[in-house]
Amino acid sequence: MACQEVEIMKIAKILTFILIIIIIASSVVYFKFFRSNVVDAQLHIESPEVKVNNIPVSGNIKLKENDIIETTNGLATIILHESILIALDKNTKVSLSDLKNKHPKVFQESGSTWNKFIRISGVEDYTLTTSNTVASIRGTAFGLIEGNILGDWKCLVGENEIDYNIDSQDFIIEKNYVVDKVLEKIEKRPATPEELEYINGRNKRIVSELKYLRQLKIDKLPNKVKYGLTDQEIQQKLEEADQGNINVDEVMSKFPVNLPLLNEIAEITKEIQSLNQELNDKEY
Repeated sequence: MACQEVEIMKIAKILTFILIIIIIASSVVYFKFFRSNVVDAQLHIESPEVKVNNIPVSGNIKLKENDIIETTNGLATIILHESILIALDKNTKVSLSDLKNKHPKVFQESGSTWNKFIRISGVEDYTLTTSNTVASIRGTAFGLIEGNILGDWKCLVGENEIDYNIDSQDFIIEKNYVVDKVLEKIEKRPATPEELEYINGRNKRIVSELKYLRQLKIDKLPNKVKYGLTDQEIQQKLEEADQGNINVDEVMSKFPVNLPLLNEIAEITKEIQSLNQELNDKEY
């Protein structure tokens, strides 16, 4: 009888050991595939003639703190912590001042940017500065444009609101409002029809860049998470979702466990849905 008890205890210890190994292995798989391995800063080249630290670049490259990005005749979008999109127009120059995960900062020396911030990957806020302005946001979209040969700046808000300081004057700028400096006079006013059209055009570009960011995250998923769907079938489903024909929250509620990477893909998709809805409404 004693021998039988010893044998049972041995088997129990072996099973416990196997269970521990399975838990550890499952944790490794979870963190490898379902925790998003976030890139601090990267650059998506949309059209040629873009430089980083005065060296021509192409494709998608990683960036580091203090890098200087300059567009001449090209277009590019900086992606910070896979949460912030900074779309650079032609003839724009910016530098990455600080890449702290929760509070990144960028300095805009010249040109025009459109900035979109979505609340994923742990980022809490984002600050864009120039020689005499500071724009701080916690989840919105705005543009900062160098206005004329005097270097005056114009800030346009396309979503929610931002805190903005220019020449030591503080403003809260709401959606479809502008703070403009012209000939030393600073004014807050509603956006003109031309400025609203500018915002509309930048939102279209951001939709494209959000799709690019989403694909970067989809590419991190293991094949088994795709449930046997082909890449073409996945893109078809995403297109349906982007047009508002699929309830993203309802789909996510069917997953038995919380998967951070899938949650981020879902949040990006909802941002695309919202922008597409607004763009469609403006067409009527």
